[in-house]
Amino acid sequence: MGVRTNSYFIFSLLFLFFTFDLPISHGSDTISANQSLSGDQTLVSANGTFKLGFYDQPGNSSNYYICIVYIKVSLRTIAWIANRDKPIADKNSAVLKIMDGNLVLLNESQIPIWSTNQNSAASSSVVAVLGDDGNLVVKDGFNSTQPIWQSFDFPTNTWLPGGKLAYNKRTRTHQNLTSWKNSEDPSRGLFSLSLKADTNEYVTLWNGSERTNKLQCGNTSVANQESMDEFYEYPNMGLPDNSLSVASSSAAECASSCLNNCSCTAYSYYSNRCLIWIGELVNLQLSPNDGTGRTLYLRLAASEFSKGKENKGISIDAVAGSVAVVLLLGLVFIIIWKRQRSVVVEGGDLFSLLDHRLEKNADEEELRRIARVACWCIQDDENHRPTMGQVVQILEGVLEVNPPRVPRSLQAFVENHEHIVFFTDSSSGQRSQPQSAHSTASTRASSTSSTMISKS
Repeated sequence: MGVRTNSYFIFSLLFLFFTFDLPISHGSDTISANQSLSGDQTLVSANGTFKLGFYDQPGNSSNYYICIVYIKVSLRTIAWIANRDKPIADKNSAVLKIMDGNLVLLNESQIPIWSTNQNSAASSSVVAVLGDDGNLVVKDGFNSTQPIWQSFDFPTNTWLPGGKLAYNKRTRTHQNLTSWKNSEDPSRGLFSLSLKADTNEYVTLWNGSERTNKLQCGNTSVANQESMDEFYEYPNMGLPDNSLSVASSSAAECASSCLNNCSCTAYSYYSNRCLIWIGELVNLQLSPNDGTGRTLYLRLAASEFSKGKENKGISIDAVAGSVAVVLLLGLVFIIIWKRQRSVVVEGGDLFSLLDHRLEKNADEEELRRIARVACWCIQDDENHRPTMGQVVQILEGVLEVNPPRVPRSLQAFVENHEHIVFFTDSSSGQRSQPQSAHSTASTRASSTSSTMISKS
């Protein structure tokens, strides 16, 4: 009888041992199927170089991420992040564990927000190991030669020794590096480094766009003149920072200095000064007509000029499109002011600006950004208006701006909007009827009708 009781007790202990998750032991580099990681618990690589755990970002202690960090560096240096786009709020309630053969991160509500997402037959023997090279490997504990998943295949913004950037021709997917959104937000930013599928060249992308024609490099005296790079002239530009001054006695010599430098992307020559730019051009702006603008010569492949008028048309279309966007933002803001002036001028519920059919189903922060950028685009002083690049960054949430001043013209428009009369001049020959600012435009006007605004 006593033997049966002891056997039952031992069996119960073993059942509890393999049923419940056990905490990670201090200094361990492995998570097994019956273990979990939470709170301040960490994995440490065998050589003591890397550590994996829950970390927040400086200045933002409300968001936590599963990160691999360097241990032997005084300033916290993050090498890899699992949930960079889906932070968790409470690291003590979140859990990283093995589930159904995958490494899974559960948030404070025990909802999976990140997973290795692999099909594994050996779910009970799967382990996750933090290697000495900073590679987090999920593998079958009984067959460790072939990893099921590894973090080296999914880099974030850091390329570790032994890691790889590649293009999978079977799945047509890239393994690339992607920048942080900003210094305090590790979510995906605008810049990435990837391998080009057709040429096996590494290319830097800005928001998914890239230079389509490769620049030629070499001594201009021996290079093929037909394939030599040329320069496109951009007058009246505000020159970017980080230029290099080069000794040159003429504009032609300055251009030659840029062509002979494989990394040179543009040059400018004025007042007997030669400036060249290495690498990417950032914050390029058109200057106001006050005499401060300079001519920038952008380096392009010769094939770009062979397109002739087509390229010029693209440039004109791009400028026209940019102007149209600014005008559209201004028009949207005028409509908002006309319909809801108390919200914009005196403060109020932003959702009241939305179409009622949306039933206030919108992101308040996005709505606030749209309203702010619309007002910035129609400031009285042109120098206070943002560039199109800044408009894009504001709308994407990359660039933060303060609430703008109320333009005097729109303030006057709102204060006197009751006295504004709309006229519709129809091509059908019918007599135009005045409408008050409170009434809507006539839907019976023909497609060729024009609208005028006048003050009574």
